[in-house]
Amino acid sequence: MNTTTNTSTGFGFWASLPLSRKLLIAFGALFVLGLVIAASGLFGLNRVQGAYEDTLAGGIEIRFRSNQLNSEVLEARRREKDFLLRWRDEGFETAYQNYVVLNRQDTTSMKETLKTLETLAPVVGQASLADNSEAQYEAQIAEMNEEVLTYEQSFASVVDLIEQRGFVDTGLEGEFRVAVQTIEAKIYDREGLDQLVITMLQIRRREKDYLLRGDQQYVDNVHDLVAQLKSQVATSEILQPAEKTEIRTLADEYLTKFDALVGKDKEIATVTEVFRSAAANIQDDAEILASIGEQLAEQGIQTAQADSTQTFTLTGITVLIVLILSIALAIVLSRQITRPVVQLTNTAQEISKGKFDLQAEVASGDEIGTLAQTFNIMTAELGRAFADVRRRAAELATVAEVSTATSTILEVKNLLQEVVDLTKERFNLYHSHIYLMDEAGENLVLASGAGEPGRQMVAEGRSIPLNRTCCAAIAWIFRPAARRSCTRMQAAAYAACSSAPSKSRRKASAPRTGRSRPGSRPDPIPFTPPPRRPSRPLSPGS
Repeated sequence: MNTTTNTSTGFGFWASLPLSRKLLIAFGALFVLGLVIAASGLFGLNRVQGAYEDTLAGGIEIRFRSNQLNSEVLEARRREKDFLLRWRDEGFETAYQNYVVLNRQDTTSMKETLKTLETLAPVVGQASLADNSEAQYEAQIAEMNEEVLTYEQSFASVVDLIEQRGFVDTGLEGEFRVAVQTIEAKIYDREGLDQLVITMLQIRRREKDYLLRGDQQYVDNVHDLVAQLKSQVATSEILQPAEKTEIRTLADEYLTKFDALVGKDKEIATVTEVFRSAAANIQDDAEILASIGEQLAEQGIQTAQADSTQTFTLTGITVLIVLILSIALAIVLSRQITRPVVQLTNTAQEISKGKFDLQAEVASGDEIGTLAQTFNIMTAELGRAFADVRRRAAELATVAEVSTATSTILEVKNLLQEVVDLTKERFNLYHSHIYLMDEAGENLVLASGAGEPGRQMVAEGRSIPLNRTCCAAIAWIFRPAARRSCTRMQAAAYAACSSAPSKSRRKASAPRTGRSRPGSRPDPIPFTPPPRRPSRPLSPGS
């Protein structure tokens, strides 16, 4: 068989690998390249993350804690103001539980926040800020701790002073109210003491004005009115000397208690100013710390951005290199797979046109190479099969020609003679003859033979007894019980005749299954070419 393409038998390492192994190596290489990208990206990400973590651990943390401290100071101030404004309305004990306790919790939170800020001092030292050093930062934290302590102690002092001052019937206010009420009991509802009553009412009015407004002029008014009251008591003709002494003593006691109350109010105002100043200082220092945190955060963000830019550049270069390698690997692998498939497809298209002498190129030892080898074997088998089909088509054409040639002959003897002559000639047989069963059904009588030898045998009246052992197979075919197998035996006989070589010195005969007398036209014998069977054809002599 001629070939138009070369078949390679020696392959290199890559070409001899199976296709699955090639794919495994290719995808493994892609996986390694992907790991390279992932490693480079992870390295850059760690750098960026580290920079941002440093920023969070440094500047942003300081700024956050400073803002938190400021919020805690504001919350403490709110509790403080609520207490100072509402303790008279809600009562000291209730206001204490509602506001002072919460204020102390806020103060404790402020101390904890300052401890956290103190631990961040090394961050400031590492940043090397122009305006703030680590020592300055630590000194500022220490100062803020003192301010918080001052605020806590001074507010606690104010609370104690308010408790001592009292309200209505408690503390100093309660005591001077008792004294003034005793005086009122001595002079009220008595005739002739109207001037004393009027003076006492004026004293109470100025007292209430002071309690509401806290102005010093009202304190002076109270002093003047008390002196006026004592003078009126001394000149009164209604009061007894003992009563005059008692009322003047009560007036002095009232004025002493009232002055003590005024003193407490002044002390409360002074201490209040102290803790308010401390709170304001804490807020100012918190703002300074927040600005330091802002500077550190800006530095950290700039560092993180620089690391991010480097990471992006490095990752981009890595991805570009990996992409180029992946494209190259994909091109090589695709050529390894598609080029043999395209060549095999082209060969198949040529073979589909009837060129069975072509063979596919076996360029590798993988599955595609195995497919090409199998394809070559299939092509060879197809060539042999088509040759056999063409041969059998020629034989069928010969059968049709014989049938056509004999269809116009009516006389039996001439018909049989024509059949054997055409059969011998067209199938290139050594000899051909026809037997008919006699009327008794015991012998097969030679009815016609091809050529001169056949005519001589007919003239001699040759026959085959059906009861002879040597002819048992032929006799069995012509028994009535075996008629069902006649077609199969005829087909075998035809196959033997058609497949016999021209010089094999064999002869073919077409047996007659029905009974007919010699000289009469026999029934037509089916002569359809049998399908090709895989087993060895039955020869006429068997």
